[in-house]
Amino acid sequence: MGRRLLAGFVIVALVVGGVAGGVVALVQGFRGGDEVALSEGFTVDGLTVEDGWWLVASDPSSTPGAPREVLTGVRVRHDGPDSREVRFEMHFHADGQLVTTVSCRAAGEVAPGVEVPATCLGTRLLVPTDFDRVTVRPVG
Repeated sequence: MGRRLLAGFVIVALVVGGVAGGVVALVQGFRGGDEVALSEGFTVDGLTVEDGWWLVASDPSSTPGAPREVLTGVRVRHDGPDSREVRFEMHFHADGQLVTTVSCRAAGEVAPGVEVPATCLGTRLLVPTDFDRVTVRPVG
């Protein structure tokens, strides 16, 4: 059963993302991304996130399931040679289980060497406070 499910996932990944993109996404999915520390800077896919990002306090009046900003102070510098989009995901884990995923992006394309603010949205009503690990991985 497990091998059939994995084989089906590989086929879907290859059809949807092309051979190279599907295999990379599959490998990153199993690896889980690189571990990062709360508020400390990190590098992901040629992007440098500066120190000083934090969780946004929970808003009990938020609509459940609606995307909302869950991180603040996220500043990203593009270190590559060409303009590109800024997109990555952060995964919050507790006791080996994924608690929530936060998607981060900046508006438009970013020129090399330029630092921009990123908006990081999640869909959980409450910001996770009981996590013990944060990982990050590129998107797209």
